[in-house]
Amino acid sequence: MMCRGVVSRMVLLASQCWSCRHYVSGLFGAVGRPHCAAFPEGIPHEVIRGSVDHREPYPGDNGIRWESNGRPWLDLPPELRDLLGL
Repeated sequence: MMCRGVVSRMVLLASQCWSCRHYVSGLFGAVGRPHCAAFPEGIPHEVIRGSVDHREPYPGDNGIRWESNGRPWLDLPPELRDLLGL
């Protein structure tokens, strides 16, 4: 049986956010949690965990939706790769 925390980490690592051009580099930055142009105060858990597809409107996204940054969906941003020692 897989631990809930491990599953949460796996889902987070597969987040749509890392391949979005609006994601703000620097995992935690000034707001203390992952953020982007759509959610400058912090990306909602439902979005970052992939419970919703942010190519569709989401409350509070300021009209900004997921757009490719050219990286494959599962390619982690450099700060996460460093954090995980990858």
